[in-house]
Amino acid sequence: PIAALSNVTTPSYVFSSDKAGTLTTTISQEVSTGDSITASSNTVTFHTLPAGTYSDKTITVTDAAGNASSLTIPDFVIDTTAPTLTGVTIASSNDNDITLAKANDTVTLTIIADEPINRPTCTFTGVAPANVIYNNGDEEACFSTTVGTDDVDCAAADISTGDATTNQVTCRGAGGCTYTDSAWTCATTLTSNYTQGEVDFTIDAVDLAGNPLTPVSTVTHGTAVTFDDTAPSLTAVNITSTNTDWLGWAQVGNTITVSFTSNEPL
Repeated sequence: PIAALSNVTTPSYVFSSDKAGTLTTTISQEVSTGDSITASSNTVTFHTLPAGTYSDKTITVTDAAGNASSLTIPDFVIDTTAPTLTGVTIASSNDNDITLAKANDTVTLTIIADEPINRPTCTFTGVAPANVIYNNGDEEACFSTTVGTDDVDCAAADISTGDATTNQVTCRGAGGCTYTDSAWTCATTLTSNYTQGEVDFTIDAVDLAGNPLTPVSTVTHGTAVTFDDTAPSLTAVNITSTNTDWLGWAQVGNTITVSFTSNEPL
């Protein structure tokens, strides 16, 4: 049978006839395999068909005496449009800043497509595929409806505690946000030997018809995650007291001040 959904524009249909005859079809593009039908199993292939839904289409075999018999082809859809990702965010489990990661932090990509897709493949540079964990495409997520507007507020909306209806209201109430309960996620836990700097990734996927996504390597909302597993170094460390007799001593009521210079923001 013809697949119910595919990106094949020249589908084939297999059927059997108990008599030889001539084939006609209500599909206007007709078949490329000729109209001669044998008294056995037959495979006919259609000329190139445009994308769309094909319902209640038939084939008819007419024998030499003019007797005709028709068969309805099961409905099928041809989809040749590649999917696109409308929402891609990346976040770290780092307790201080979700845009930063250190060893043992988990980095998670959240993915929304403009149509149903099969499980995507996420490649994190320097990470073995076996170390990437996927969900089942049923993650709740809150994205800004317009990229660049309300990104932070939508991402911060707490949709982790309520039911789907409550979470949808919470998401929409955070600003110009769109709620979904069908986001894909892929995550990996970084180790100390990961390369310092931005966490690079590539997302590949195909839709249910088999059309491939153009690989995506950037977020659509928010910012990237940077891996930093190097402790800061401090220089010019100094400690003083408000003691008026000697700064190196302190008594009750004196204020102690420690000053230093760091090689990076703290």
